[in-house]
Amino acid sequence: MADLWVMNSQKWLNSTYAAVSGVPRVVEDGITGWGTMYALTRALQHELGITALSDTFGPTTQTTYSSKVGSVSSATKPKIIGILQCALWCKGYTGGTTIGAWDEVIAASVGNVRNDIGLAPGVRVDVKLMKSLLTLDAYVRIGVGTELVRAGQQWLNSRYTNRADYYIVPCDGRFTRDVQRGLMLAIQYELNMVDGVANGNFGPGTQTGLREQGRVSSGTTEGSKKFVSLFQLALAFNGSAVPRTGTFDAATRSATLAFQNFLEITSTGAGDFDTWAALLVSTGNPDRPVIGFDTTTALTPTFAAARYDDGFRVVGRYLTVTEKSIVPGELDTLFAAGLKLVPIFQNFNNGPQYFTRALGLDHGRQAAIRARQLGLREGVTIFFAVDYDAFETEIDALLVPYFEGVRDGLAHSVSQIYRVGVYATRNIAAGVAKRGLASAIWVSGMSTGYSGNLGYPMPAGWWYNQIQELKSINIDRNAVSSHAQPTGRDLVMRVPDQDEGTRALHWRLVETQMLAETALKSQNQGVFSNNMANTLVFSFLMSDKYRYGPFLIYTPWPEDRPGMPSAPLSRAREQYFAAAGAVSNLIPQYAGDLEHLAVVTQGLNYWPSDAGRDVVGLSDLGGWALDTVQLWANFCKFQQGEGVKKFVEHNLGGTDSTTSEFTMVDLISDADGFLIGVETRLQTSFADSFAALLVRLPEPADRIAEFLHRRFDRDGVTLRQSIIGNIESLWHGKIWPEIPREGFQEGQVDPTSDQLTEFAKACADTLLTRAGIS
Repeated sequence: MADLWVMNSQKWLNSTYAAVSGVPRVVEDGITGWGTMYALTRALQHELGITALSDTFGPTTQTTYSSKVGSVSSATKPKIIGILQCALWCKGYTGGTTIGAWDEVIAASVGNVRNDIGLAPGVRVDVKLMKSLLTLDAYVRIGVGTELVRAGQQWLNSRYTNRADYYIVPCDGRFTRDVQRGLMLAIQYELNMVDGVANGNFGPGTQTGLREQGRVSSGTTEGSKKFVSLFQLALAFNGSAVPRTGTFDAATRSATLAFQNFLEITSTGAGDFDTWAALLVSTGNPDRPVIGFDTTTALTPTFAAARYDDGFRVVGRYLTVTEKSIVPGELDTLFAAGLKLVPIFQNFNNGPQYFTRALGLDHGRQAAIRARQLGLREGVTIFFAVDYDAFETEIDALLVPYFEGVRDGLAHSVSQIYRVGVYATRNIAAGVAKRGLASAIWVSGMSTGYSGNLGYPMPAGWWYNQIQELKSINIDRNAVSSHAQPTGRDLVMRVPDQDEGTRALHWRLVETQMLAETALKSQNQGVFSNNMANTLVFSFLMSDKYRYGPFLIYTPWPEDRPGMPSAPLSRAREQYFAAAGAVSNLIPQYAGDLEHLAVVTQGLNYWPSDAGRDVVGLSDLGGWALDTVQLWANFCKFQQGEGVKKFVEHNLGGTDSTTSEFTMVDLISDADGFLIGVETRLQTSFADSFAALLVRLPEPADRIAEFLHRRFDRDGVTLRQSIIGNIESLWHGKIWPEIPREGFQEGQVDPTSDQLTEFAKACADTLLTRAGIS
């Protein structure tokens, strides 16, 4: 809201210094801001005879003011009095009505200022007070500030303003960077550090001094050294409701215990070194024992075991970026060593230019894809880094759009929802979490000098705090809260990464599965389910080779199925197909054929399961049943005098696709398709089902054996007899109601009764042999 006297001050400033180079014209809007304060600072420098004007009230300005002015009074140059009056008006105090003339109104306002900031009564405006007046520091409680903190700020000013490097801190009831520095200087002064040595940093001298002199506990009453008061102020600045009394009383002990429990440091109830450190710097005592670490180095069994022996139980590892990301087999290694995982996503993210909604959306999607590729299950928290000293103003301007993008990017994983964590300074992490964009906090406490850590308490609900770098082994040590939820073995599905080809297959299937999920969700018509996403993926895989007459009848497009919402499913399918690209681009190394496999799984998803039946059913027709019919046709065309048994032995599960349409590739596809189809009928995603199968049974022969047992095992007959009976049923009865068997027999005649018996036995024996079943 505009203030008339602030506006008058701005007008006076503009008119008085219009011709002075280096004093910019300010906006005459009646609103106090840095533009006005900087202009007043430059005007003062000009009046002091300084020619190199700047926004900073630095050493030259301080020295010159002290020597030429000392303190503003009636004898001071009128324009300097005018600058003081403008500063008073901008601070909310009465500056008098005649600019440039000292009077009792100005004197009274100066007295009020001194009282509000804790200085002794009087009208003296020395260099430190003038410097403070030309800032935006408030002298009354504002916003979320408290009177308890304000009283502490006033006490610091009253006791330490006479020291050379201590400058007046604001008295607004808020713990800020400047208040943090003032508190640190006060501690150093009490430790007998002289001016010029005391610097406001938590360095070795300060740490040694606190260890040797700073311990306070129940019953301690301070004398000339004010460690109890300073400890109480530190508690208050960190959110405890404890007043400064100078005596370590029951309330102080209770507040100390509560703070120690919150930071999860040793609960002594005393002001020991660890507690002082936790109150003063974002790392706390960096040498204290902790159980967490993060690293850009891939964990080997030896490295992981060594870290476990060091006492670590939690490790942060990166999801992406080749030189630092999780490598094949690493998750098994760290879990085997007794460690748990904290997943991190960071793609640069070390400057404001990396925080836009578009990048957040991309990063969230990348993180979701990689999390699923690595087998991370629903509910896992992924931490997204803000790895620079972001300012509070950037939370809404940059970080909110970025984390909204992250949220929406993660939502591309529809069937598995991941939670968002934020890695940042205390203030930034708290701000992102407060806006509902992160459910977990990892504090970059090691950046003790960052503005987002200085003057801000540890956020409520913190999980991790990064406190120390160990360069010798390339790790950062992290404190781990008991509330943290690192990812254990139970939240990570084992995935096939035994070789690059298998890993590539799994990763590509995860990507296409997520594209299908996203397409379905985009229609917002309640059409999403794992099974429907699977159906889209199978349809896509079939779309090059198997989308013609008989197969469209056997397994229709999703939108053509009875009872399905046609329009949204049609749009979802078209969107997904366009995003997925060419089927040929999806086919990595695989012992079977994904397109063939898709027909098998699609049949099992559309038609009732025929597992355990004594005759062929409709769900069989997309796989082994049709391949068996075609194998008979192959015999009729290519046998060249070879008997049925020999031909089947050579060609069922063989390698020559010129004489067989039931090669080993087809057999593997039939077996895998059946086993995966059984799982996807139960709402498991195709990608996860395939991954679980390849992990459990990496050898094709074992998968073929399981397929034979799960499809043909039934009570009262041997596995061989059941297979023979099912094959014979292909030429008995009417199981091909709309897709004539003859169409796949390629014009060849049906087998005679004797031929069928011999053919069925040969097929059964060969299948059992390929599966290693004796």
